[in-house]
Amino acid sequence: MAPLIKDSSLPTSIISYANNKLKPRKIQLTNILNSKISNSFKSLSSAVSYITEIDRSSDRSTMRKYINSGKPYRKNWIISEIE
Repeated sequence: MAPLIKDSSLPTSIISYANNKLKPRKIQLTNILNSKISNSFKSLSSAVSYITEIDRSSDRSTMRKYINSGKPYRKNWIISEIE
């Protein structure tokens, strides 16, 4: 678990932003063509590794852009963040 930033000299909005950026994102991968390989993960890194195993390649920065966009990544995957 990421450490919380507790610096009273920083504005609350910066502290909140920093704490959210440090938390891993829970990710749901939904395969449009084969629902049996859809899965959820504790982090984006885990999701990237999973897609790499199945599709032989993936790009973390590109996947990040597709989170919650509703657009399919690599024509097969819908990527969403889980609360």
